[in-house]
Amino acid sequence: MVTQNGRPACVVMSPAEFDRMREREACLEAVAQGLADVQAGRVISDEELRKQLDAEFGPLEAG
Repeated sequence: MVTQNGRPACVVMSPAEFDRMREREACLEAVAQGLADVQAGRVISDEELRKQLDAEFGPLEAG
């Protein structure tokens, strides 16, 4: 931590740590958005999702 006039002014960290922090933040934001979607009723059934994906990309091939 770097201080200015005895107060925290900035934090120095490695680029790798900064990337990990940003990835974690993005993941937490995605989870929060998903939970908000569920609470607001912005969800579809598994079957509806399958139909939409099949229409967009074609059915999955059994392998």
